[in-house]
Amino acid sequence: MDNLAIPSEFIQKALDGLPNRPREVIIKRFNLDGRGKKTLEQIGKDLGITRERARQIEKDAFKKIAEADSREIGQYETLFKELISRHGGAMEYNFFLDKAIEYFKANYETEKQARFAEASRIDSARLAARQALILISGLTPGIKKNRETKKFKKLFYADIDSLRLAESAIGEILKIFESENKPMRPPELLSRVRAAEEVLDSYLRISAEIAKNPYGEIGPKKWPRIFPRSARDKAYLALFYKKEPAHFRKIAQIISASWPAAKRKVLAETVHNELIKDKRVVLVGRGIYALAEWGYERGTAPEIIKRVLEKAERPMSEEEIIREVSLKRLVKPSTIVLNLKNAEIFEKTEEGMYKLKVNVS
Repeated sequence: MDNLAIPSEFIQKALDGLPNRPREVIIKRFNLDGRGKKTLEQIGKDLGITRERARQIEKDAFKKIAEADSREIGQYETLFKELISRHGGAMEYNFFLDKAIEYFKANYETEKQARFAEASRIDSARLAARQALILISGLTPGIKKNRETKKFKKLFYADIDSLRLAESAIGEILKIFESENKPMRPPELLSRVRAAEEVLDSYLRISAEIAKNPYGEIGPKKWPRIFPRSARDKAYLALFYKKEPAHFRKIAQIISASWPAAKRKVLAETVHNELIKDKRVVLVGRGIYALAEWGYERGTAPEIIKRVLEKAERPMSEEEIIREVSLKRLVKPSTIVLNLKNAEIFEKTEEGMYKLKVNVS
């Protein structure tokens, strides 16, 4: 379809064929001037007309464009259908627009490609190209839009059967997650689902019930490991994926980097307070936290040494104690040795081993 016009140029030509008022309504309604999309009520106030009159002008303008450029609109519709079909018959709204822009970049003849690439490089022109595609999609009767629901994000789809097929596939994917009770990375999930990679990717994008966390794992959005809603859960995940103890300020930095779109900036002090209250987390050094599931334990150095000796049920060498205590808390070897000299709690045997002093509780 090399003869197909660049979307923004097609819309500009269509606008040139409209009277002033309809042209202004379409420009404002679809943010073709980069000043923000306006509602029919706002447009009516701008033009001194009723909301209903603005809606009628928009409808008539659509009809006029469709009648004047029916052949070219038909070509756009064919292209859009092919794109959506390749992705399982349904595509998330923004994903569809991005893929359509990619198509035009890759498939235009050299001269058009240069113009489109230049337009897409400039923010305002890229916005114009994007908004033009939104407007064109509204002119193609064979392409359907679906508003955001509890099950789906806002999307484009080919027909109702395709949407039902996507819904059924997503239901099966959710059953897999519930059965396995763990998140999966794309290759693992792909091996469990009978679908092409492009189709699976598209289904995951349109689902409002499935999400991907910042660490590349996919799962039900209701799982805190996938979509943490609190600073506490985010702090836990930051530690979980770091796989080693970290200072609370470092954990706050990881959270900010992993969830950059969060409405509220996470404060180090907030993270610190949440870590203190989280039973899954252990303070293992000055402001340094680790996960209890890694084997770290709460308590002072003497308390942990005492627990190590109690568990061993035998005298232990200094090296053994240092090794075992270090697995449970970040303590310098010299600090452990110093605590072993506490004669009120520990005593040294003739063989140079350490044990709990009798009657120590």
